Amino acid sequence: ERRGEERSGEERRRDRTRGAGDTLASCGEGDALGGGEWRAGEGGEERRGEGRTRRRSMMPLRTFLVLSGCMLIAIVSGSPNAFDHVSLWMQQDIGISNIQASVLAGCGLVGVSFTILGGLSYDHFGAKSTIVLSGAAASASYAVMSLLDRDTYIVMLLVFAICGVGCGAGYTASLGKAMSAISTHQGTAIALPSMCMGLSLGFTVGVQEFFEWYSECAIPGCWRGDLAFLALVQLVCSALGLVCIAAADLMEGSAGAGAGHGAKRVSGAVQAEVVEETAQGEREIRLHLVERAMPLGEESGGQGRGERRGEER
Repeated sequence: ERRGEERSGEERRRDRTRGAGDTLASCGEGDALGGGEWRAGEGGEERRGEGRTRRRSMMPLRTFLVLSGCMLIAIVSGSPNAFDHVSLWMQQDIGISNIQASVLAGCGLVGVSFTILGGLSYDHFGAKSTIVLSGAAASASYAVMSLLDRDTYIVMLLVFAICGVGCGAGYTASLGKAMSAISTHQGTAIALPSMCMGLSLGFTVGVQEFFEWYSECAIPGCWRGDLAFLALVQLVCSALGLVCIAAADLMEGSAGAGAGHGAKRVSGAVQAEVVEETAQGEREIRLHLVERAMPLGEESGGQGRGERRGEER
């Protein structure tokens, strides 16, 4: 009978411990998904469903912000591809040769293709820091190029190469950030920034044509204003993209902080219950050992031993 009672007690303790673990899992997941007050049993299941609903409702907004920011950055990352639009006017205005114009355009294209520096920056500093560096490099390069002349042709080559490297780094960061934002649909994450990168040629030419129409500048001297206005557009698009990505990260970080607080609260409550169950089990084991050390024996000593067992209990 004592062995049967012991087995029954152990089974009840296991069931209570298992139930406590299920409550921790359900309520912990509910808090991780939405935060809020902890409730055991059916309340924990309700809290889990409510938290999951809140997080799912916020997920499309975060995804939209990240993809919008990445597309804004990618659409200005291919601007060196449109350099032929102003190279002819540069030849007419400052007197560089056709070969010099081709070499200048080639430096920018090589810089865009040389994305290893952008990848290293993305791995070590993250997407936002890489976007800041790339946007600053490209905008400053276009602004400096608008002030140079034939006598500073070597400096112009170096500056345009830096501009290309910055644009390539921005595209790399936007692609990596988009893939991390929607890891379950990586094809879409790759396609959207790549589409904007392909459209950047037409976008850059459109920006330059708009400036020429709006400013009514005298050709061939418009190339300086084109590059200066392109520097402004590059800076604005990079800043807007960075704001969108930072807002999405802030939303995700606030949700994670609330989830951590809720999980700690639930864990502490359930751990206290488990400790209490463990202490109760240890007391039952000690009583069982006392009973085994003090058998009933004959009728003459049974009453005294029974009294001692009662005192031990």
